[in-house]
Amino acid sequence: KIFDIFISEDELALVLELGRHDLYHEISQRRKTEKEAKKIFRQILSALEFMHGQSPNKVIHTDLKPENILRAMNGDIKIADFGFAKILKEGQRNTKGPLKASWPFASPEQTHGRFGPGCDLWSAGVILFLMLSQRFPFGGPQRGYEYNWQRIRNGTFSFAHGFEGVSNEAKELIRGLLTVDESKRWGIPRVRNCAWLNPRAPTSGSAKTTAATTTSTAAAAAAAAAATKKTTKERKEEEKSADEKMPSSSSSS
Repeated sequence: KIFDIFISEDELALVLELGRHDLYHEISQRRKTEKEAKKIFRQILSALEFMHGQSPNKVIHTDLKPENILRAMNGDIKIADFGFAKILKEGQRNTKGPLKASWPFASPEQTHGRFGPGCDLWSAGVILFLMLSQRFPFGGPQRGYEYNWQRIRNGTFSFAHGFEGVSNEAKELIRGLLTVDESKRWGIPRVRNCAWLNPRAPTSGSAKTTAATTTSTAAAAAAAAAATKKTTKERKEEEKSADEKMPSSSSSS
């Protein structure tokens, strides 16, 4: 929030709202519990819903990362630094341009120079992954961009480290957000209604709906159980992920 502006011959000064610190500082201290992460994620999602829902022009942040998520004095979350933001005109699905975002949080389409609402949701998925594990899903800033880009474009990540005790519902949401195909990536409506954010979502009382829900729940449980089994690929990822843990200070730009 801007409170005042001062202009001199050679300077422009902005008086801004005072914040405590950024989210990166918080995550570097310790992993977030699911309850804590959920509260933060809901606020991030609300901000994205507002930005992406603007008419006639949608605002795409394109550089969403913990350093750009500030904690206000009252504890609320504020998204900052819109220097790389893109504007989508009415009817426009994406825009093109050079990648200027921080590569650990960039979406696959951003590495190809395309920007749309989905790239912010991908970044939100990376942030959620980081909050729950203190680890980067595709390689941290200490890795070169070529290593990051290869894994991002392939959607290669694992829950092998740092996710002990994390619910399958949280993992399901992360998978939905970190889907390489932008057309299949979870959008805001689906995220809002996911099991992690809505564990007690209302259901119809009809026998048909109840049976369908039971079948769906059983299928989801089976899929979750299968997902917890370590595959050969995941074991290899474990061996390579020792340096994916976030550094104590920010260097992801």
